[in-house]
Amino acid sequence: MVRRAEGYSYAAWFDAHRRLLDIAINTSSDDLAVELPLSGHGPLTKAAVGFADHVLKRLGPHNPRFFVQANGWSPQGDWGAPNKETETAFDQVWKKPICRGQQAIQPESFDWPKMFQILRENQSTYCEVYVRSFTLSGREALAREIERFARLSAH
Repeated sequence: MVRRAEGYSYAAWFDAHRRLLDIAINTSSDDLAVELPLSGHGPLTKAAVGFADHVLKRLGPHNPRFFVQANGWSPQGDWGAPNKETETAFDQVWKKPICRGQQAIQPESFDWPKMFQILRENQSTYCEVYVRSFTLSGREALAREIERFARLSAH
């Protein structure tokens, strides 16, 4: 585990990741966006907000060269957090004027209308859904919600 490594400190870890973000930001362009995927596991709530603040400082608000992606999108939330407190802490990222995307937590047949309502409420630009979800019982609802999301996003 990284936190048990000799010489580890949160400050050094955060600075190393900030430098990686800078490399990604410097490589991004109008036709190459960068994504920072985050999940609700691990002690990353403070870091997630710090990374978002760093991106905003470098690129400004709502810059489509950079996206924060929540990797725990489900009917229960966005981050896949083990509890409501952690989910709420990660939600602080969504209060920032940063571009966002979301990834389904599992390949399941979710309540797709509810899922896409969450996506719209979060003002997400895109979502990622596991291919297997397109083979399950809710695939028709999933297809309808994708079409609706695309239509609403185009306006």
